[in-house]
Amino acid sequence: MKESYGTLSETIHGLKKEGHSLDFNIRQEFVVCDKPNMTLSPDEFEIDKVYRFEGESNPDDQSILYAISSPKFNVKGVLVNGYGISSDEKSDALIAKLRTHPGNPLKKETPENIKVENKANEATALRPEGGRLLDAPLVEMDLNNFIVQIKDEITLAVYPPTGRVRIAAPLNVNEDTIRLFAISKLGWIKRNQQKFEEQDRLSEREYKNRESHYHLGRRYLLNIIEADTVPKVRIRNKTFIDLYIRQGTSIAKRQETMNEWHRIQLKKQIQPIIDMWQKKMGVFVQDWKVKQMKTKWGSCNIEASRIWLNLELAKKPILCIEYIIVHEMVHLLERHHNDKFIAHMDKFLPNWRQLKKELNRLPVSHNKWEY
Repeated sequence: MKESYGTLSETIHGLKKEGHSLDFNIRQEFVVCDKPNMTLSPDEFEIDKVYRFEGESNPDDQSILYAISSPKFNVKGVLVNGYGISSDEKSDALIAKLRTHPGNPLKKETPENIKVENKANEATALRPEGGRLLDAPLVEMDLNNFIVQIKDEITLAVYPPTGRVRIAAPLNVNEDTIRLFAISKLGWIKRNQQKFEEQDRLSEREYKNRESHYHLGRRYLLNIIEADTVPKVRIRNKTFIDLYIRQGTSIAKRQETMNEWHRIQLKKQIQPIIDMWQKKMGVFVQDWKVKQMKTKWGSCNIEASRIWLNLELAKKPILCIEYIIVHEMVHLLERHHNDKFIAHMDKFLPNWRQLKKELNRLPVSHNKWEY
């Protein structure tokens, strides 16, 4: 059997040509196949081979491909799982089966020829060749700030705007394993840091006359109008956006007024887009909300069918807003960023890659980032 076929889809195709023809999925404590109808418990299948595929820009865009077989039922197939094995979704027996197989790239092993000083719970400085110093705490239990949140696995996040790195791991994972994991990800880290460096970033806004502000992808010049009236915002024409405030209004209050106006305008755009795509995709969004988010454009709570969208989207073109909404709605069809997810995106929004590039190319707001 070949060690690598290239991409995830190419590897699946190669394995199927070699006889692993069935498609298996994980359902609680079993792996199942719909055609033919078959359910295998952990002791009824063997793992023949394991492949790991890493995304280019997001730790979520990672998958593990298992080639499995069942001597008992004389069948072979493939199983694709998102990067990480969550105990919330799978039984202890199945987790142990997938994690401890000798070929599993997630197995906690450390080569004898690599030496690492033991400084438990301290940050370890890593410097990629030609790169900046990386701040990588070895043990970090603040789950609220994770881009990736996978129980019982090492996780990695690169944060804007400076490309700061965080590595998180359970307390029972030894430091050598964590260090090797970090070293294995240096290429991915450097690529993402470079993207942050190349992205245009607006300076901190002072909310003064003729300052640039964006709304739905268009650049406007801010015009301050001091008046004894309720604070409000109005687009005057294609050039100016008027901010009505009382004399002496603080910068914080000016920002609050602008943000609230952006929130109202963004909400006007969201519901019609969701209504249209619910019919096309055959899914239902139970609830959606807008909030200020620092590390992502949107998120989806699959169990509650709830979507969260970043307030900053109010400043982006409507097509980019639609792309994020569709992306989050696709998660109602597929949890992980795997081939199935990409196939859904290609089907519903064929130009999503161009929209993603456009969104990432646009200037992003200044923020006082905290971790």
